Amino acid sequence: MRWQVTGLALLASGWFALADDVKVERGANGDVHITIQGVPDEVEGTEPNASQADSRADAAREQASVRFSLKRTELEKQMNSAAADLQQTREAIRDTEQQRFEAYAAGDSFRSDTSVAVAIVAESVNKFEQNKRLRLEELRTRERESLRRLAKLYDDATELHEDVTNFYGGQVPSWWRDIRCDACPSPSEIAATLR
Repeated sequence: MRWQVTGLALLASGWFALADDVKVERGANGDVHITIQGVPDEVEGTEPNASQADSRADAAREQASVRFSLKRTELEKQMNSAAADLQQTREAIRDTEQQRFEAYAAGDSFRSDTSVAVAIVAESVNKFEQNKRLRLEELRTRERESLRRLAKLYDDATELHEDVTNFYGGQVPSWWRDIRCDACPSPSEIAATLR
């Protein structure tokens, strides 16, 4: 039996493994023609042999390990990024908390009318304190958002670890490593801060 099919159909069907002889020819118009000899009439009904089944199982395990590793790498990047954001936000909170109002006398203007100078300074102090309070509220909101984001990422990491364990029959494979995030607060620290 001789069949001519396009290369795409051939690859999609997986007939290479079942063929006795495969010939590739280029036609006069540039089309590629592939001739397969020895393909059984009922390819779909053919049972795979043990080595084909093992190959498919190995390929599935390989695909899963790649998928799990890519997911771990992405989670690790996101966690480290969130931890860096959290650290910057906390530094900004400390800096803002330490800010103090400082007034400087501008020449003779304060000497001429002390009551006006006191009013100006009092208004400036109030405005400074109000701006400081608003800035701290904004920073603390950002801190809580970073902590919630990290808590979600910890949940995702736990779920990934369970998926890996379940896929490999209840044990983590030897090549697996957990997510590394040295700057991340622990889940218990996050929970305590978010209370």
